[in-house]
Amino acid sequence: MDLTVEIFPGLSAKDPLMIASSHWTASETALQQIALVSPAAITLKTTSARFGGDGKESAGRSREKRDIRDHYGHIIAKFTDGAKPMELWDIATTRTQSQLAKEIFPSSRIGLSVLAGEDYQHISKALNLDLYDYVELNWKYAFRVAKQSRIPDIHADVRTFIKCFAKLRIVVKLSRESIPLLFSGSLDPVMKLVSKVHGSVIIANSKRIRVPPSRVVGSPRELSRGVVVGEYLFLETFDYIRQFNELKRFSGIPVIASGGVVDIAGIVDLLAIGVKGIQLCTALDLHGINLVSLLREQLSSVASDHATLEDFIRYLRASEANWLAAAAKARTAEYDEVRSVRSALNDQSGSVIEILGKTLLEECQIHSPQSAKKPVRRKSCWPKMVFIVNWGNVSACLLSSKAAEALGAATMDIKGFGDFITKLKDGLGFEYDFAIFSRSSLDFLQKDNAVIRPGLRPVVHAAVGASVWELVGDTRTPARSITHVYHFSGSSSRAAIDRLLHTIRPMTTQIIGSKLLPLFKFWHSDHGLLAKPPLSRIYGMLCGSGVSKHWGPLWGDSEELYLVMSERHRKAHGSKYATQAMSEIAKAKGLLLTNHLAAAKDLLASGYFSLFEAQILAGKQRDYGAS
Repeated sequence: MDLTVEIFPGLSAKDPLMIASSHWTASETALQQIALVSPAAITLKTTSARFGGDGKESAGRSREKRDIRDHYGHIIAKFTDGAKPMELWDIATTRTQSQLAKEIFPSSRIGLSVLAGEDYQHISKALNLDLYDYVELNWKYAFRVAKQSRIPDIHADVRTFIKCFAKLRIVVKLSRESIPLLFSGSLDPVMKLVSKVHGSVIIANSKRIRVPPSRVVGSPRELSRGVVVGEYLFLETFDYIRQFNELKRFSGIPVIASGGVVDIAGIVDLLAIGVKGIQLCTALDLHGINLVSLLREQLSSVASDHATLEDFIRYLRASEANWLAAAAKARTAEYDEVRSVRSALNDQSGSVIEILGKTLLEECQIHSPQSAKKPVRRKSCWPKMVFIVNWGNVSACLLSSKAAEALGAATMDIKGFGDFITKLKDGLGFEYDFAIFSRSSLDFLQKDNAVIRPGLRPVVHAAVGASVWELVGDTRTPARSITHVYHFSGSSSRAAIDRLLHTIRPMTTQIIGSKLLPLFKFWHSDHGLLAKPPLSRIYGMLCGSGVSKHWGPLWGDSEELYLVMSERHRKAHGSKYATQAMSEIAKAKGLLLTNHLAAAKDLLASGYFSLFEAQILAGKQRDYGAS
């Protein structure tokens, strides 16, 4: 379908999806990532001769990113703050990165962004304006202290900007702080200038607000300097644009939306109310860069009854009934993605069991403990014990569950070692006796200088198996030809990526569950994913058939899994119950090695498959992750 749309007067793009000026356009690495989806338009990082730098982190100069949660603990937004030399480019950096962008994006519209209040004549002469299709005047700091008396200065500033960049299409990026002045009529002279040169506006919506400690994830403190972004901003973005379009004096000024747009239904809503283009940033943080390809596909599907996107937009705006029908179809398109995942996994449930069983077999054949004595039934005189069940490792999960059951120990489920560390640091009310963790996880804890309540630090008893890591992807591409590797967070994952980089040197990107669906749907043959089986092998089921049948391991490594006990337990009981736990683990492994498929079915029945499905569909949980 032809998705071509006029994003600015006289300037068309191949679709309405634009990449906002942000960390996604701030470096060569970021630009190379964006190039994978060939965006319709991309606005480079904002230029400032006064405050700009090279955009890189350095000693004493970093960008803080913190997750913001609601009272249920769900991540609802992200706080971000960085020094101006990181958030803004100087002229030299802009010149270098602009030339690079022109080479990387031959078919994309490229936008220059300039901070308000700069020496526009100096900047326009220092840069090659032939590299750009449009220029953005960024009001990022102009209205942080909104004063009516400053309006004449802003009017003169915009006039100078338009004069210095006359050869480019003009767009003014309205900050949240400028919106009240806009609706009050104070900025009417400025809007008349924009309208006169057939310019456009970006209604950008990020909040500069204070965040209380209770809503900050990890090391809580009040956050006061940066901005808060996230999907929750979409409602306000929509409302601002609705109000803007209802003011007759602004009719004819095209609007670009920016703020909280993360799905196809929101895009349909914005197109219905007159938006020309949609800038993406939060959506990419949430779902990864491949979301651009997914949104294009979904937009084509929703508008499939029309020859072109422009025809579909006219249909949307013809009546409210048309809009409602299209919005419903857009929501269905999103649910279809969920259904396709569940269908793919259910249709191949036999393969899932086989993969899970094979993984258990591989990991449990290594370091098989020799039972010092036969397992005995739990005695009433035995103390009450707690066995941590680590769902982050399939073998640890199964062996811990079986040992706990035989010992009569209570179980405490954790998602992974990160949860364990959090509980160790919080300390209050947390007690345990046994757990099974990988060597790299325990090494990480050994290096961590965090204060841990006495008695909680884990003590290694013995190896019980192995934790396997794999680089998976399209097996038609050898490992040495892999250009980009995705990996998860966590101490074991970081240790595995370090080991992999001794073999190959690809670009690496940390990923979260909510980014997996678009990643697999639009998988690149020269990319790889570093993950643990069985999930690493099951992920291939979510790729297109052309990749799925060739999905497999390209590189592998393993490390020991250890049974550990708490310092408190060792001090109170020595190794008596640890030895008994090892006997139960040996018994469980003996049964597993005899019938690994039965063990796999046992694990699935305990909820392991549901946990995996939840990870794949994590986008519905809105878990904002680092880019």
